[in-house]
Amino acid sequence: MQAQPAEITPALFVVRDADSTLYLYGTVHALPHNAPWANAAVRSALSESDEVWTESNMSEDSSRQFAEDLISSMATPAETPLSNRLPAAQRTTLRYASKALDIDLNRLAPWQAALLLMSWGGEHGGRAIGAGVDVQVAAAAREEGKPLRWLEELDVADFAALPDDTQLQFLMFVLDGMRDRQSLSLEELWARGDLAAMEETQLARMAAAYPAFYQWIAVARNNAWMDVLLRELEGAGVDFVAVGAGHLLGADSLVEQMRARGYAVERIGGS
Repeated sequence: MQAQPAEITPALFVVRDADSTLYLYGTVHALPHNAPWANAAVRSALSESDEVWTESNMSEDSSRQFAEDLISSMATPAETPLSNRLPAAQRTTLRYASKALDIDLNRLAPWQAALLLMSWGGEHGGRAIGAGVDVQVAAAAREEGKPLRWLEELDVADFAALPDDTQLQFLMFVLDGMRDRQSLSLEELWARGDLAAMEETQLARMAAAYPAFYQWIAVARNNAWMDVLLRELEGAGVDFVAVGAGHLLGADSLVEQMRARGYAVERIGGS
């Protein structure tokens, strides 16, 4: 893995109207311990803000409850083994991951396996979810006494309720990511603020190969979050919103939806 640049330039946008300022900060959910998670522009925007938003509740209690609910949901095996539903290459990856995790992923529902693999993928190779940008933003906000809010509740039941084809595409997308070997990792592209490369290697591939999953993970959530953010812009003050960088990419992104509604959107310290 190539080293991150000494001065990171992750994507930070600002949306303004007459009496409101809204910062949109693109994050990655896992980083190596002690890796930089913000630069001076991001820290300044965070300090300026009246409220700080993350995708979901970043408290330890909320994370613990989600993990407990996920484990509880795994008590009953799925009716059809996952290996019967996957192409050969992905079956091989599933077997490898099962051995590494010491969990029989083959007996799980697709959404359960996908969530476990996402968590494991975020924690191996020297990365940690606890060092991820979202967690660091929330911690910094608490230190500065900022009110913390979130755009959605993180509930296991929402994943379980996904249509079967969306669940399966979710799992296949995660498995593909484990098999993929890119010259630059996602966190390196994030640190460089290379949105074009992130869109090409992440979002565009997802939309093309797994459209049902893309519609749920990106489009539907962006649309729901826009309702929240537009209400904030109707008021006054400064908000700092930290979301996965993928939500700032492409035609369906929060950035483009803001522009389509006539808001002035500017990228800070990048192109």
